[in-house]
Amino acid sequence: MKRYYLLIILLLAALLLCGCGAKEKYEPFTELSKKTVSPAREAEIQAALNGTYPTATSVPTIAPPTEVPIAAPAFDENSFFAEVDSGSGIVTDEVPFEPEPTATSTPLPTPTPEPTATKPYDPNIMMYNTTNGFTTYTLQEGDSLVCLGRRFDVSVSHLLAQNGLTDPNEVGVGDIVVLPRNPNAWSLIDGYGRRMLVMHPTTYTTRAGDTLFSIACAFGDVRPEDIAIQNQLVLGEPLQSGLVIVIP
Repeated sequence: MKRYYLLIILLLAALLLCGCGAKEKYEPFTELSKKTVSPAREAEIQAALNGTYPTATSVPTIAPPTEVPIAAPAFDENSFFAEVDSGSGIVTDEVPFEPEPTATSTPLPTPTPEPTATKPYDPNIMMYNTTNGFTTYTLQEGDSLVCLGRRFDVSVSHLLAQNGLTDPNEVGVGDIVVLPRNPNAWSLIDGYGRRMLVMHPTTYTTRAGDTLFSIACAFGDVRPEDIAIQNQLVLGEPLQSGLVIVIP
């Protein structure tokens, strides 16, 4: 163990000797002299050490230059798109741009509305659009309570109950019948057969005593108003015997 200590001591001694020899090989550093500092800087340092600072010299304020607005030249479209050489008077090949004319749409004439055909009088519309929920009908020549049932698709029993009757023959021409607002449909149970008694459309030749109401009753579910409109006739006017009319 002592031998190891001895070796370490010898190594340290050798390192010290090497360091001393190397130091002798280089020149010592030259200290900076005051000559390397400028007199102005030295005065500032000395003033800082004494606590006195030189008075700052005020810098004159320089006013910014005044901007003079430059008027923009008027824009000339012709001279802008067609440049002319002032020396030779030759116009460049550039073609001035001309916007295409906007196509003006000609307003179309307002079409004349075609005359609409007058809708035939519909008692059912009246029946369902009354304020009190009911409408009345006055029996005409050739009418009967059963005819009204076939024409308006109302059950005869419902008509009788609505008017407080037990027999359709209790009412006749001129009597006022109340038509129900929400009627029961025509029914074969009442014992009065089908609604349509004669097939139609067809033609019919009038006879003496005929009315548009009696003809409508003869066909069953045809309305006299429709027959009148189809043949340009007027309800209530007498019919000429032997007149051929169209049944819609």
